[in-house]
Amino acid sequence: MCNSVYKATTKVPIYETKFAVVLCDDLLEGCEVLKDWFDIDKLNIDPTYSAAITMHGDEKLAIVFIRNSISPNVIAHEIYHVTSHIMNFVGVKYDITNLEAFCYLNGWITNWIYSKIYNKNKELK
Repeated sequence: MCNSVYKATTKVPIYETKFAVVLCDDLLEGCEVLKDWFDIDKLNIDPTYSAAITMHGDEKLAIVFIRNSISPNVIAHEIYHVTSHIMNFVGVKYDITNLEAFCYLNGWITNWIYSKIYNKNKELK
């Protein structure tokens, strides 16, 4: 593994899912550090068109961010994928009249990612 790849993991409270965030310079290299969670060889990853990728499987989710392409827009986009997958996994249906579960989870994931990658991104530049 290249020294420029950073990985942090956590267990998402209440929802009993594991979540990882990876920060790297190369998408394929970043995905390699998740081989113990996902069958990377089965993923159809095109690194030329991606600033990030969200992967999901049995009670595990991960986002791989490309360091030079990371932006608030990319982070928000990928967090929405993670939130949607977790809610689907636990059987919570999207309902416009009751979005609180989605909003709280989205906020928790955002705070956790920020706490893990903000300073690390500055360190690794």
